[in-house]
Amino acid sequence: QPNTALEFTQHQIELADRHYWDEKRRWRTEIKAGLELNLDNGASFFDYNRYQLSQQLRYTAESWMVRSSVRFNYYDYPVQLAAASSSDERHLTTINWTVRGEKNLTKSLKWFAEFEHEQNLSNRAATGYHANSVVTGVDWEL
Repeated sequence: QPNTALEFTQHQIELADRHYWDEKRRWRTEIKAGLELNLDNGASFFDYNRYQLSQQLRYTAESWMVRSSVRFNYYDYPVQLAAASSSDERHLTTINWTVRGEKNLTKSLKWFAEFEHEQNLSNRAATGYHANSVVTGVDWEL
């Protein structure tokens, strides 16, 4: 729409359950389920509904921590089409799997390493992909 800035209104709801499995609280699991609605102030082209489910397992020791998580997102776009020659609505599924380790070197300095696999599956051919990334570094809190 001419002379109008594109704005989004988002509504989110999320439910989470966090559980410690031992007395020292070293083993923890967390499961989350959520819904996000994104609405634009224009022709609704950017509107979507996102459904999310994630699971995390974490082990913490005195000076280190390791965590693994998986997250699934499913998006449906009520206005966008999968292809110009199709009447099917656009859908997108994202899958993320992450493994992270952290080691406390001092009270304010820690080393970390992380591996992440991300995959997008879509009924729009140009938007599907998969990628792996490895990150390592130092976290210093002052």
